[in-house]
Amino acid sequence: LEEIEIITGSKIQPSSYMGISPYAYVIKEGHVTELGISHKGIKKVPDNIGDLIYLEELDLSWNNFKTLPESIGNLTRLKVLDLNTTKINRLPDAIGNLTALEELRINSLKLKQLPESFCKLKNLRSLMLKCIELKHLPGSFGELESLEELDLWGNFLEALPESIGKLKKLKTLVLRSHHLPDIPDSF
Repeated sequence: LEEIEIITGSKIQPSSYMGISPYAYVIKEGHVTELGISHKGIKKVPDNIGDLIYLEELDLSWNNFKTLPESIGNLTRLKVLDLNTTKINRLPDAIGNLTALEELRINSLKLKQLPESFCKLKNLRSLMLKCIELKHLPGSFGELESLEELDLWGNFLEALPESIGKLKKLKTLVLRSHHLPDIPDSF
């Protein structure tokens, strides 16, 4: 956490729960399990973020970083990742290692594609992808077998992959503001 405090220029506060605090952390059984570094304008996520292997929730929203370090893939207990309103332009391949991830929010004007490893997120239940530069989803997108909520509002997707029909648990699909010529027959 020291490197985060150096980057942000302020001391991060402990909390008993994250709640509405954008800049705090929670410790359970001696380990940091929740971390919020929101609204701090950070330009780089520290490489050692991957050392927080007990992390279950990570809020990096409202910051200015463009990439995540590959070490993010070490956070195999992570259940919630918030990258809302960031300048992220690429996700590392290591994102596919976050196999416990259940909820992911990304709102970025710069993200153009998702790595194929993204489709390894088998426990992902809720996905918000608001990325106006995003034109395609990976062909294996349908492998996100636990997906229940998919919000693709505001993207300029040119097509949906045929595999989207495999999302049997999908209850909510938001496709507003799209210029999709058609929906795959598999859906």
